[in-house]
Formats: sequence, structure tokens, C-alpha cells
Amino acid sequence: MGDLKGNLVIFEGIDHVGKSTIANLVFQKLKGMGVDCVLYQYPGKTEGTLGKIVYDIHHRCMNGLDYPLDPLSIQMLHVAAHIDLLNRKIIFDICNNKYVLLDRFWWSTLAYGIGDGIKKDKLLKLIDIEKEITDQIKNKTYFYITRDSREKDFSEKKEKLILKTYEGLFTDIDGEKFMIKNNLDIDVVVDDIIKELNIRI
Repeated sequence: MGDLKGNLVIFEGIDHVGKSTIANLVFQKLKGMGVDCVLYQYPGKTEGTLGKIVYDIHHRCMNGLDYPLDPLSIQMLHVAAHIDLLNRKIIFDICNNKYVLLDRFWWSTLAYGIGDGIKKDKLLKLIDIEKEITDQIKNKTYFYITRDSREKDFSEKKEKLILKTYEGLFTDIDGEKFMIKNNLDIDVVVDDIIKELNIRI
């Protein structure tokens, strides 16, 4: 397939930092500016997709299982949904020079998997194919969203593991990356993100 030269804009961060809201507002603003862009979520919430099935299993909204899945099985399902969306939609849109905005990335598989006690080496093996696909997308911009005050769903230990993993990924990643503190008026945050993206619009 070779290097893909479209633009992938990634929004990442732990739950309840406003990541999905920000991604949607950036998408709406870019559309209003006439930018050819799409917004996708991992694993996804669109009815009739693998991503929605995985989302429902993860959030126990699906009645087909009468037992909770173990963390590794859940992350395997997430990766399957990611690859499905990559192959069905994202790569096509990238090849057609759209700006693809992505709410979550394989970073979440690693961060939440480690938070659930899965060994890092197992998770890296699990996401290897997904990474191989996304590594071919040449232009990637990462927005790691944080917020000082937010609702917390996890134990302190799990929270620390997730945040440590995210911060390590953000530090080590090559390419354009921005840490965005969502402590201000959200419109200010969105405008700041748009300004950073203007370098390629």
C-alpha cells in the first residue's frame, strides 16, 4: 500500500476530559470552514457495525452474553473493530485526501489494557496489525486532551496506570503532537486546535 498522504487527526485521553465533545466541535467547525472531513469513533456507535456491537458488549448493553468478558478478550474485540473501521472507511477517506478525525486510537487499547492488568507485551502483539496499517498514514496529528477536574470512574491505581501509559505514548510518539488542557471555555480550546491544524488547511 505504501505511504498514505491524507491527514489523520487523533484525539486521545482518559475518560471524562471532554475528548469526544471537543472532537465533534472541531469536526463541525472544520465542516463550516469548507474542509472535507469526517469524524469516526473507536470502537464506534453506528448501528449495524462491528464497532457498535463491541461498544455494546463493553458497556454490557448486549444481552447475548450471560457473563462478563475478561479484559484481554474485550481489548481483542476493540482491535477487531478498529481494523474493520480502518479497512472499511478510514483508509478510503485518507486516500481521497479527506481530513479524518478519530476519537480514540490504539493508544486506548494499550492504556486501558494496562490499567486492567494486561501485560504490555501481550497488548503490543495484539495491536501490531492495527499499528502496521496506521503507520502507513504519513500525516498524523495527535491531540492528547487532559483536564484538571473531572469525574473519575477508576481506582487510584488503575487511574495512575492509564495516565502513565498515555503520557509515555505522547512523549515517545514522533510527528505533530499537542497536549491540550481542557480547563478553559471549550470554544477557546476548539479554536486553539483549529489554529494548530491551519498549518495544513
